[in-house]
Amino acid sequence: MKQFFILLLTLGFTSIFSQAGFHFRLDHEIKYLDRLEIESGRLNQAHRDFSDHAIGLMKSDLIIKDSLSHLSKLNFIFSNYPEYNFYWYTIERTNSSNTFLNSFLKHKHLFSIFGDDHFLTIDPLLEMKMGFSNEQINRIPFVNRRGIRLQAGIGKKFQIYSQVVESQFVPAAYMEEYVLLYKTFPGSSFLKDYHPGFYNNLKGYDFLVAQGAIRYEANKYLSLSFGHGNHKIGEGIRSLFLSDFAAPRMYLQMNLSVGKLNYQSLFYELSAESRYKNGVDRLLQKKYMASHYLSLNLTNKWSIGVFESVIFNRGNGFELNYLNPFIFYRFVEQALGSPDNALLGLKTSYLIGKKSKVYSQFLLDELVVGKLFSESGTWWGNKYAFQFGVKSIDLFGVRYLDFQAEFNIVRPYTYSYSDSLSNYTHQNQTMAHPLGSNFRELLLNMSYQPNDLWSFEWASMYAVKGLDSDDFNFGGNILKNNSSRIMDTGNFTTQGIKDQILFSSLYLSRKIWSKCWIDLDVFWRNKFGQQSSSSVWAQLGIRMNLERESRNWFF
Repeated sequence: MKQFFILLLTLGFTSIFSQAGFHFRLDHEIKYLDRLEIESGRLNQAHRDFSDHAIGLMKSDLIIKDSLSHLSKLNFIFSNYPEYNFYWYTIERTNSSNTFLNSFLKHKHLFSIFGDDHFLTIDPLLEMKMGFSNEQINRIPFVNRRGIRLQAGIGKKFQIYSQVVESQFVPAAYMEEYVLLYKTFPGSSFLKDYHPGFYNNLKGYDFLVAQGAIRYEANKYLSLSFGHGNHKIGEGIRSLFLSDFAAPRMYLQMNLSVGKLNYQSLFYELSAESRYKNGVDRLLQKKYMASHYLSLNLTNKWSIGVFESVIFNRGNGFELNYLNPFIFYRFVEQALGSPDNALLGLKTSYLIGKKSKVYSQFLLDELVVGKLFSESGTWWGNKYAFQFGVKSIDLFGVRYLDFQAEFNIVRPYTYSYSDSLSNYTHQNQTMAHPLGSNFRELLLNMSYQPNDLWSFEWASMYAVKGLDSDDFNFGGNILKNNSSRIMDTGNFTTQGIKDQILFSSLYLSRKIWSKCWIDLDVFWRNKFGQQSSSSVWAQLGIRMNLERESRNWFF
């Protein structure tokens, strides 16, 4: 164990921002933290790194500065966070706190142990939903997820997290098209066919997902995590840098935060291919990713960030040159002969009063300035992506009525490479935007939570995407070798077989217990193009300690 932590410390002293943080966070909990930042009118010290320590700093900062006029709402906003957070929650201990009944009723865990310097919680994970669809009879939307989560801590230095979820899905028809095209299912590593016995001819997918990590907080500035999971960078509905759309993967995560400066690094081991359905057991080809992210709060309202990432393959393992967290990866990549896929990103956000925030991301995969102007920007190698969004809270003066709008554009061939060992994917799933490349997209989202029991959310997407044909690569499928591109110049966004997608969803939830909800999900998806289609489906069910998986299918 001693040698293990010495190894971690020698690898570097920074970590990539994980929107999910080390402990499991639900999307709506992250949204509340975002909301508190906007309502306070000042950026939080944590740089959106929602670790336990960061959450404590944020809440304490809000209370000390008295930024909010309704601080009593803090208990409502933070009500879903685990009771064992040492930094901001005072644990009430009794002699009977470790009994099953008291653990379940008081601490709302299936089993829990709380001590002066340690804790252990075990929770069930469940989602059971079924509904109807206007598609063929064997396309009844069905969700069955179940699993278990363990979280533990020793002192204030070490925390352990582990969960496993077994999933069966009968998704909408367009997801079947996705599976056939990419030979994978979003979030899965090993995909199997699923035939439930309660309905004839019903077909779906079955897969198992396990995540786990150990975290070491060296001090209030430095933390390190080693585990298997995924992360997201950004404040938008989508992320052009790094999203949690793909399957979990092995990572080493390190974070250094000092004052208004946050410097973070992340190292991944990825898979260059997928295990599709009932394939033969074999070792999948590996590739690797190294990235770092520097963020700085220039003022109490304005934040900027720089992201850099490189994906590579080496027959003998990890490229040691990329282990240095305090170096410009593009320089290293060029010094090695430019064999790898390097990406550079810029991010900024600004608080407008105490009601709104604007944010933006710009990702550069490749760009030659001379080609940008001489070829009118149509050169295939001008690969970049852009995002702009705005968040507003208490719309029309209605408390907890929040709105978000976001625009994304990704040029053809962005994230792709000359081989599968360096494209920006894992298990054939994009590491960034679910649509991959060669598209424009507009997203709208409105949510309302009048109290701790009820929540409503409406989301809509309009996207125009250029698809590839069987014989021609127009830059829409990032798994394809970009050496097979259709042309060097004359390229434009949405070229190829043009599809227009209009997607809307309506979510209604009623909390019936801590971290347990009854859900009603309604979806409508229209596609206009060579093969037009229209789908409407709805699901009703129960969910415990899990986020809606359907959010990851919003494309």
